[in-house]
Amino acid sequence: MHAAAENLQAFVFLVLFVALTVVAWRRFGAPYGLFAAVSLAIPLSYPSSRWPLLSLPRFGLVIFPLFLALAALTSGRPRLHNAVVACSALFLGVAVVQWALWQWVA
Repeated sequence: MHAAAENLQAFVFLVLFVALTVVAWRRFGAPYGLFAAVSLAIPLSYPSSRWPLLSLPRFGLVIFPLFLALAALTSGRPRLHNAVVACSALFLGVAVVQWALWQWVA
């Protein structure tokens, strides 16, 4: 059950990252979109047998065009911006608690 939950979480992050890659490509041009796409393709090119998307959220969080795309989507929309910040803070809190309890955080 734990493996299924990890795979589902990583798949949701993959869908989010692919959508943000498309936004980055359209909004900022091919160089940023290509950088994001290649940065996602590298960890996807060698999947683990048990967890095919192992650590994908960790790899995706350092792809800066994705953050630019997220900022572009929320610019001029204070409620959406606040929702993104609140969700990010919530996920950070969950990750810190998992880390403090010696659980796998990635």
